[in-house]
Amino acid sequence: MTVIAAVTAGMALFLLAHVMIWRARPSNAPRFLLLGGLAVLGLTVSLAAAWWFSGDAVTLWAVAWIDSLCLVVYGVGYSGIARSVSLTLLGRLLEAGNTPLDINELTAQYVASSRFEDRITQLRRAGWLRTHNGSIALTPRGAALCRRARALSWFMAGELRG
Repeated sequence: MTVIAAVTAGMALFLLAHVMIWRARPSNAPRFLLLGGLAVLGLTVSLAAAWWFSGDAVTLWAVAWIDSLCLVVYGVGYSGIARSVSLTLLGRLLEAGNTPLDINELTAQYVASSRFEDRITQLRRAGWLRTHNGSIALTPRGAALCRRARALSWFMAGELRG
């Protein structure tokens, strides 16, 4: 029980601080150093709580490993949802509604990234978007995915940006 309480305390502080900072100061930069600092703060709180309630070395190691796993999973999820080029593309298409967007206008925003055109091909093959005569639009499946991802992204980072 001590392990669960300690990990919960540290992760709750980490998540609360992350959401508050990103809401107060939104940015298009991922700010992974700040995220890492918050992770260290959360881990420290978890370990301090475990030490306070138990002081046992096994409990401290269990808290450290479980907390680290949670932070790694969160970091991967955050980077995948908040920084994904694919989800940014899907978000733009969702905002456009039923109006197809010109592929050249979309790719012009990502001139520095050749991955954007590759992502369009991958998303089309996956059935999340369709292309026709130089235009691109979401399929119903793509719109559903984007709505779910946008809800998670709103919580974690504010908006979909790649």
